[in-house]
Amino acid sequence: MFLKFHNKDWQGHPLVALRKKKHRIVLTDCHQNQIASHALNGNAVQPEILRAALRDAEKLAHAQRLLNLTGGGGVEALPHSVKITVGLVGENNAEGRQLCEVPEGEGTVASDSSASDGESCYIKIHNRGKETVYVSVFNVNVAGRVTWISASFAMGIDLPSQMFYTIGHGEFSSLEGIKLSWPSGVVASEGRGVRENLVFIISNREVDLRQLSEPQEWLEKKDMTPERGRVTVQYAVKHASFVLEP
Repeated sequence: MFLKFHNKDWQGHPLVALRKKKHRIVLTDCHQNQIASHALNGNAVQPEILRAALRDAEKLAHAQRLLNLTGGGGVEALPHSVKITVGLVGENNAEGRQLCEVPEGEGTVASDSSASDGESCYIKIHNRGKETVYVSVFNVNVAGRVTWISASFAMGIDLPSQMFYTIGHGEFSSLEGIKLSWPSGVVASEGRGVRENLVFIISNREVDLRQLSEPQEWLEKKDMTPERGRVTVQYAVKHASFVLEP
């Protein structure tokens, strides 16, 4: 499991809190967002309901591990020149307002720019370096759901030197984007958005990282070893986030 009970002597807020409110078990995150709730059959807390609530809490804890992921150190560190731009799809399927940009080099950008439920966004990844890199992209929402955005590139998006790739292009190269939707189970509050997080893992070799979107598999396989042989993989991690409004 990814969970530990919060100790009152620990500093900071618990990652997730479970509370009984009337005839429901309600889960809130450290920012007081209600991320899930489960109806009770009467006043008593049924074991199956508690197990379901704990699964939701564990899902959030797993997602937090992905959000805390950093690049390799020492021989596993990857110098790179990858620039990432996230923006909205505008009129006539053109690139519209920019939501956030992560410049070259490893880093984290938390933008205050916002998008609304139902809008569509694109993600442009530009390799300005001299070597080919492979990029895997994950979305982590406020409720802890992890989506493998680049799943159609099982071993990572292949980006040769000076090339770019835009996630959101349709079958005939038109910019359709990825539709944004308010997280299921999260209570929307007027004037209060939630964070949409993107995690980019950049490597110098092809690596299948599907386990990062599946908590149980991550428990069993945590390294960055390629499927074919025990060759050291160099990797870096970039994070980007923006605000999603209901």
